[in-house]
Amino acid sequence: MLWLGREDLQPHKKENFIKALVEFQDKCNRLYQSQALFLAAAGLAELSKCSLVYEILLEITFLGFGIFDSKNKKWITFPTVAEEAKAGLRETHRQSAISVLEYLLNTIACDDFRLEIALYLGENFIVSQDIVEIIIPLMKNFRRQISPQEREDTRNKPINIFRKIAIANPKVIAILIQFINSSQNEEDRQAARSLLYDIGAETIEGLALLKGYLDTSKDEKVKFLLFGIIQIINVTNKSRSMFTCKIAPKTPEEVANLIYEAKDEEICCKAIRELSYTWGNQDAIKKTLTNILYFTKNEQICYHAASSLRFVELDNPLATSTLTELIYTTQSPTIVKSVIDDLSIEENFQLFI
Repeated sequence: MLWLGREDLQPHKKENFIKALVEFQDKCNRLYQSQALFLAAAGLAELSKCSLVYEILLEITFLGFGIFDSKNKKWITFPTVAEEAKAGLRETHRQSAISVLEYLLNTIACDDFRLEIALYLGENFIVSQDIVEIIIPLMKNFRRQISPQEREDTRNKPINIFRKIAIANPKVIAILIQFINSSQNEEDRQAARSLLYDIGAETIEGLALLKGYLDTSKDEKVKFLLFGIIQIINVTNKSRSMFTCKIAPKTPEEVANLIYEAKDEEICCKAIRELSYTWGNQDAIKKTLTNILYFTKNEQICYHAASSLRFVELDNPLATSTLTELIYTTQSPTIVKSVIDDLSIEENFQLFI
């Protein structure tokens, strides 16, 4: 690689060397052929003006993330070399790699492929408003499509990567908040709120970022948004160990069954809160929360179901009317204060006490 960086060598000699690596045929099921390609990619760091740069990087990207087989209508991956190919992209000419990845991100139709590329870009190269705003609906679709029967590490991998990106790049929080305030798509706004929750839900660093943004923001709507998310995270963390030991619901239906059968109020409330963030099927979530509101007579469960339903769908009339009614009917000052926080009606607090 240092040889390619020598200024006393004629450019065509360097290009011929790269070309020889690209055209190498090993007749060993591509075992050494892929290694030659990775070597060529590393060489591009010293020879970025090579005419083969995009051909090389496109092939390595396909090895790393997969390629669509149009004849058989299926996505083909290469697990034996995928991680090595992704490492090769990190080691090649930076701007060329970014250009190829952004091109594919904006032209490929497969959402899973696009999400993986967007997260890879954010984790290894750049974090921009465009990339974060691409990730939001892709993550929504991922949550909606992923089967509850999938392994937990498979279900959580994209979320964990996004959390890592956000912790390393706090501006992600500002981008998400701006998106929530400007988007006209309620499902996408909910997806962005869920990502804010994901940032703070599992790590001290992530929660500290949300709290820091809350403390420094002068925008009351932003403070209200972050306060609600942090409050839910705190409730979740408080009962996480007990919840994990006793139950592990995977679908909205399982959560509903838990509420019907369980006698532990705290676990029920925890399950309801988890539901509004964990699963992406918005219709199933709203149906489950609505059914809970219709049958439950427990004020705590009723409050958490209505609050969660309003989180999923801000203008849901049943959620708003239930919360408003609770202010007048409950004997619990804690529920009254929580409802007032949820509905952001602090200026009218004196009317209810």
